[in-house]
Amino acid sequence: RSRYLIQLLPENPDYDPIEVDLREQDFVIEGLYAGLLRQN
Repeated sequence: RSRYLIQLLPENPDYDPIEVDLREQDFVIEGLYAGLLRQN
């Protein structure tokens, strides 16, 4: 992370990192994903 640039790194190598420039847009993390339960 730099002063104005945040980089979100995926765990899955099939996805590219997401870069957010704080000078151009707002950024807020509103929650944390912990898991998914499915009934089969």
